Amino acid sequence: MRSFICEAKDRLGFETGAPEIKQHPFFSGVDFDNLRRVRAPFEPRLSSNIDTSYFPIDEIPQEDNTAAIKARDASASNEEMAEMSLPFVGYTYKRFDAFRGQ
Repeated sequence: MRSFICEAKDRLGFETGAPEIKQHPFFSGVDFDNLRRVRAPFEPRLSSNIDTSYFPIDEIPQEDNTAAIKARDASASNEEMAEMSLPFVGYTYKRFDAFRGQ
């Protein structure tokens, strides 16, 4: 995973593209030529296009706290807002321009 979440120049696949990724030991045994023909090991049976029964809800708080969040954000100082961004310090998204169209 670290080979995918690093600087683009050091990223797995940067040199030769997909073949370099496919040759990684993690993907040994994967038949990439027939990947789209293989059936998924689990196929959910949905009752409609909006069926969410496979998503757990017991771990998610069920109360609507939208108003409380909006009030907190409206009253937050710049320092508090900066503190809320700390988990994203150093995060960057870099585009793979070298592989566009492949």
